[in-house]
Amino acid sequence: MEIDLLRRGEHTLAVPREKIPPGKRTPYAVCVSLGGERGMFRVWHIGLLQRLPAIALPLRPHDREAVVDLQALLEACYRDGRYDRLIDYRKPLDPLLAAEARGFLEEHLRAAD
Repeated sequence: MEIDLLRRGEHTLAVPREKIPPGKRTPYAVCVSLGGERGMFRVWHIGLLQRLPAIALPLRPHDREAVVDLQALLEACYRDGRYDRLIDYRKPLDPLLAAEARGFLEEHLRAAD
């Protein structure tokens, strides 16, 4: 499983960028390589303001898939890593966010105060 939460830079997912239709390319993505099916992937396309999904991870061929709630996992890592103390989220972002996303972020930061 790969999680791409970067808004710029090189494509980092195992699934080649050219295999993702232009209309499906989003700021964030999750990619799962399907074991035993070389070159086959599941990809979740996630908009910037969307909650990260709960995804099913394939295990061994006869095992049930494990479900991982990525949003809950990210929030736990953020909280336990104390990123709120390490990063000043009030500084301008590079690249800048679109107006809708900036409004969402400003509202979220006000609520966190």
